[in-house]
Amino acid sequence: MADAVIKAADLTESIDDALWNTVRALDESMILIQHLADHLRQEEHDPETAAQYTAHADETKQLADVVRQLVLRRRAHPPASAREDPPGATDDLAAQS
Repeated sequence: MADAVIKAADLTESIDDALWNTVRALDESMILIQHLADHLRQEEHDPETAAQYTAHADETKQLADVVRQLVLRRRAHPPASAREDPPGATDDLAAQS
């Protein structure tokens, strides 16, 4: 039973790591897209396309914020399996004494 709890905790940690990697990737994409929009606006004098890129950067930022909030909420309120002893765990310890 303890192995199952450890595996669940490892899985939870892996999911959190993957979600943080997603946040970082979205943040980096947003920065790149905004940089392209700035370039189009300043160097290419193409405000219409720049506006489209800016809108896409804004959407990407919003998506990153949603995923970031999900991860922070998961940290504040971890799944029950990650924070509770498995059923009977205290009974096993008492029996060993």
